[in-house]
Amino acid sequence: MKKNLLSYLWVVTLCLSHTFSYSQKTNTVNYTGSGLSTTACNVFNTSTLAVIGGLTHYPLAGGVVFKTTYIDLGCQNGTTMATTLGTGYAIQYPFKPGYSYTINMTRSKASVDPVSLPFLTLSLFTSLPDPNSTNPGACGSVGQGNWNSAIGIVAGTNYISDTALKTVQVASFVAPAGSAYQYLSLVVSQGSSSYYTDVKISSLTITESVALSVSPTAVNISCGTAQTQTFTVSNPNNAAGIAYTWNPGAVPNGWQYNGADAPASIATTTNTLTLTAPACGITPKSVSVVANLTGYNIPVGTISTALAPYSITGTPSPVCTSGTYSIANLNCPSASVVWSVSPAIATLSCTSCTQTTLTKAGNGSVTLSASITGGCIAGTTTLNQTLYVGAPQISVTGTQGGCSGSYQSWYLSAAPSQNGHNYNWFVNYVGPNSSIYLANPDGSSTYADVRGGGQVTLNYADACNVAQSAGLTVYSTCQTSFSAVTVAPNPAVNTVTITAKASSSLSKTNSADLKANSAALQTGVAGFISQIKVFDISGRLKKTFHYATKISSAEINVSDLVPGIYLLEISNGTEVTHEKIIVQR
Repeated sequence: MKKNLLSYLWVVTLCLSHTFSYSQKTNTVNYTGSGLSTTACNVFNTSTLAVIGGLTHYPLAGGVVFKTTYIDLGCQNGTTMATTLGTGYAIQYPFKPGYSYTINMTRSKASVDPVSLPFLTLSLFTSLPDPNSTNPGACGSVGQGNWNSAIGIVAGTNYISDTALKTVQVASFVAPAGSAYQYLSLVVSQGSSSYYTDVKISSLTITESVALSVSPTAVNISCGTAQTQTFTVSNPNNAAGIAYTWNPGAVPNGWQYNGADAPASIATTTNTLTLTAPACGITPKSVSVVANLTGYNIPVGTISTALAPYSITGTPSPVCTSGTYSIANLNCPSASVVWSVSPAIATLSCTSCTQTTLTKAGNGSVTLSASITGGCIAGTTTLNQTLYVGAPQISVTGTQGGCSGSYQSWYLSAAPSQNGHNYNWFVNYVGPNSSIYLANPDGSSTYADVRGGGQVTLNYADACNVAQSAGLTVYSTCQTSFSAVTVAPNPAVNTVTITAKASSSLSKTNSADLKANSAALQTGVAGFISQIKVFDISGRLKKTFHYATKISSAEINVSDLVPGIYLLEISNGTEVTHEKIIVQR
């Protein structure tokens, strides 16, 4: 029974946890133009063996013929071993244990029978088989008893259906451990049961490679700590006869080898190398490794190096009172650090030291900078970190929604909400004939239903756990009997005039209606003003104007107000309306 390399122990299998390097050596055998005899019935059975592409060829089972541009091997599927014909030849090649091989071949078939399907078997031998068993001197094809003896450790098989020459991979394997296999056997068999089948081979290529990987693939260096690192080349198939050249980089490369500065190149016969990164030297360079094989080299891989990055570490933002800061991954006594902070709403305990304390002197965002000289990086490295001293501000905003009768919906929110906690909304002022209902008083946002107007205040604890509050004026612009007023000028500089328009019921001209208008004048219904309040945008009351005698127009002084947006709350004694004004200079 033939040993099958494809189903036995030597199928090419790669460990998926590594990335292997596959540089290679290639031998090509091109029968076109090889100069072989076109008249010999067994072209490889000669006193002087044929050498093609640098590889020696041997007769093996039956006679191979040469047809100018290709060699021809015959076969036929018979009913007995004697009538089941095949042909084979051998190529001398030193297959090394543990090395990987692929074989590509340009081949085709020719037969009167269109469904003829010849079978190619490639196998390995440590020495050529007994010629008494294989009949290497015969012309033409030989019986199964002969060609079957020409098959050794099977490395690959291929059914040939192409009638035109085609290049395909016919074998891929790792050479078995133990004795080196020196011969590749190529045998064709099967084919048609009724007609002779020719297999044409114009060329073949043998590619040799070896699976190697290096670990680790990356090294992080910590400045200030001496670090010894061993690099190892993995050779999973135990390929033999490999030496290694390690390249730590041009001198000075930051590495030490055997107690001295590492040279640019180090040769080893083993698969490991140990280097040391000094505690406070320059950052070591990347290391590459090349495998030296017989006649060729394989670049195995490169180990990248990286200095563990410097960073400013310490009290997180916000800095409520003070915070202490230093440089992470900087442990060299020879290194110096110069600190600075900008703008001047914070102070530093020292500016030339490895550790400093930042103290709050105001509120706002600052940039803490550290300039590092020495250590493991040439020149000066500057780091910046943005911090907030004091508690970040929270803004309270309100957005008007739709109407439901005289009620209007407002969406109130505090942003950014993560800058505070323990939120609580409450109504701290309700205007005349007004009402305000809060849907969710204990969140960072809430809905309010507003009729008339008033102020809503939010109490909360800021990021430094200090109690804070912020207010907002809310009002309804939904239609009421007292909603038509004019405000001019708007924007205003010094004064503004508010005029209440008479309602439609006060615009009649008959005698009865005039009496009604007179009654309205005395009782202060729609069309008149009894009080005006001025609120800033945060809901703080800035001015109040009272009118004992109800009037239809009032002029108020705004010259002492800071430019901005203000809300007027205008009342007729029973109802209120609101208008925004802008004060500018």
